Amino acid sequence: LIATGKKTPNGFAVSRDETNDTFYGRVSNSHANLMENIPLFFLVVCVNAIIVDNNHNNNGDGGAPDVSSQAWWYAKVRLAQALIHWVSVSDNAATVRFMFFLASLGFLVQMALSPSEYSKR
Repeated sequence: LIATGKKTPNGFAVSRDETNDTFYGRVSNSHANLMENIPLFFLVVCVNAIIVDNNHNNNGDGGAPDVSSQAWWYAKVRLAQALIHWVSVSDNAATVRFMFFLASLGFLVQMALSPSEYSKR
């Protein structure tokens, strides 16, 4: 809808009781946004931790992928997304928030694909 010009980046309705009109409403909405991917993040990190631990115990080389760097970057871009939401709900801010969201998904996908890259060795 945004690409076709039918909606602006900040033109979507808020799906919760709070609105973006107040700082409290923006903080509440950004908190909900931060929580939406937590189960997936924990799943990816735990699976990678198990693979690293199993690889270390089975053959001692510890060569399984370490996703700690990607996990920190994931957390940083999610925090940046939330902080931008706190500051503004303008079209430009909504676009930047979406870019940070896409970056966080990129880090999540990269972490999820790390074990499959290791299994190709």
